Amino acid sequence: MSGLTKWAFKNKAAMSLVVVMALVAGVFSYLMLPMEFLPEADNPQVTVTAIGPGYDAKSMESQVTAPIEQAVDLVKGKTAMFSESGNGFSRINLSFDSSTDMKLAAQEVEKAVAGVQLPARVSKPFVLQLNTSMIPVSWLTIALDESLSDQQKSELENQIVRELQKVEGVGAVQLSGKSQPTVSITADPAKLAQHKVSIGT
Repeated sequence: MSGLTKWAFKNKAAMSLVVVMALVAGVFSYLMLPMEFLPEADNPQVTVTAIGPGYDAKSMESQVTAPIEQAVDLVKGKTAMFSESGNGFSRINLSFDSSTDMKLAAQEVEKAVAGVQLPARVSKPFVLQLNTSMIPVSWLTIALDESLSDQQKSELENQIVRELQKVEGVGAVQLSGKSQPTVSITADPAKLAQHKVSIGT
C-alpha cells in the first residue's frame, strides 16, 4: 500500500488522468445505463371485480360471483380460481400457467365476463391483469380544509383523481386513507324473538 502511495505522489499527472477517467466512466454509466425499480414481468393472474351497492354478501355470491365463475370456467390456460364475496362487492382471482400469454388470457376473460347478465345496480365487471410495471411509484399526500363540508370534500377528491388520471403514463389512481362513516347496530335478542325477526333480517 505504501508503494502505491509513493507512486501516486511521484506521478501526479497519471493519477489526475485516472481520476478524470473514473469520473467520465461514472457519468457515462449514470446517463446511459437503464435503471428500473423492477424489470417488467407479467403476473400469471387475472382479477375480475364487480361492485353492487346495496347487495349483501349472500346476494353477491349467488347473483354475481357464481355466474361470473361459470362464465370464466372454460378459459384456456386457467389452473386455479379463487373467489371472494362481501357486502356490495365480488372478486374472482384466476391463476394461469406460466407459459400462458397473459394479454390474450385477459382478453378471453373480458369476452367471457361481457356476456354475463347481472342484477340491477351491479357495475360492469372490470378485468385487471397485473404486472410489475403497474407497481405504484408515486404517492401524493393531500390535506383538505376542515371547514369544508363532506360534500365539498368528496367533490374535490373526485376532481383531483380525475385530473391525475389525465396525466400521461398514469395507469391507475387510487385514493386511500380517507375516513369512512360506519354504523354499528346492537340487536336485542328478546325483542327480535318477540317480533319474530331473525338477526340476519
